[in-house]
Amino acid sequence: MAGLAVGGLLDGIVYYLHHRKKTYKRTYRDLLREAFKNSTRSRFVLRMTLGITAAATAGALLHVAKPMWISIVVMSLTQPFTHDTHERIQHRLVATVVGRIIFSVLFNYLIPPVYSTLALMVLGYIYMFVKEYKIQQVFVTINALAAAMILFDASTSIPMRITLLVFGIAIVLILNWVDEHVIERAVKLAAH
Repeated sequence: MAGLAVGGLLDGIVYYLHHRKKTYKRTYRDLLREAFKNSTRSRFVLRMTLGITAAATAGALLHVAKPMWISIVVMSLTQPFTHDTHERIQHRLVATVVGRIIFSVLFNYLIPPVYSTLALMVLGYIYMFVKEYKIQQVFVTINALAAAMILFDASTSIPMRITLLVFGIAIVLILNWVDEHVIERAVKLAAH
């Protein structure tokens, strides 16, 4: 928590120094008002904040070796609109399975270990030009598994990647459900 607070403070200082001489139409008061009204943006920010916090907490409580894999899943899948989130979840699941298969074939059968670093650099270069989320996630899975291979073997890193993906998806789906059913009802009750 202290690290997050210091990081947030440093980020705020850098942001302020960079933007202090620029003129904006909205004031700080406008931003605060917007943060507390029931808008798509404020609810998205709340879900993102709670999701990342839940992911980091789950990773710490479960003593996960790669807890960032849960947080990254939550950040990637949390979208302002529920249908976009559900679409991303489908793409992410399929891409993770495809990426895992490609990783295994490439690095177990086709590419000699001496060339694996070069192959990852080429894949990273290709990734820069990929625009579609579902294709990007195939590359992300391959690179994440390659990075995990430094610490773990394939029998550990591959199941861990899939398990943490499922944890992240569960967090996102729970927060979406709470947003749609609990917060929406509370807002409607408060409006009456």
